[in-house]
Amino acid sequence: MRQFMIITLGIMTLISCGEAEKSEELVVEIGNKVQVSKERIQLGGDTVKIITYHSNFKINFQGKVVVVDGEDVKEGVWTTTYSSGKTWSLNTFSGGLKHGTYKTWHPNGQLNISGNYTLGVASGYWQFMDSTGYVTREFHTTQQ
Repeated sequence: MRQFMIITLGIMTLISCGEAEKSEELVVEIGNKVQVSKERIQLGGDTVKIITYHSNFKINFQGKVVVVDGEDVKEGVWTTTYSSGKTWSLNTFSGGLKHGTYKTWHPNGQLNISGNYTLGVASGYWQFMDSTGYVTREFHTTQQ
């Protein structure tokens, strides 16, 4: 009975995803181990979610792109993680340009850099911290 329920849930999940969501995977074989190293998941229209993985199966980076003339153009929030699974960076994109929040973290989880971009150019208030959280540098940028 338990097997039947698991199979039924699996089928229901597949049906609920619908045909609009398609996925491509890059499978890597290392010795006798097989691993997915990159996924492209069609979200609808020209929008695709991209996920890459570290060799330990944890997510390396992920974000969305819009395919324009066959080229991937980054949109929205992109995150990168250390192989430990802790967040390394967060970037926000618009039309392929960094636009919005930018942050990086030290491997111990302490914030490293915090700032903003406007259409690909550093803007506003920026802070740089050491691995203990002490602010080592800060400045305001000026837009020209």
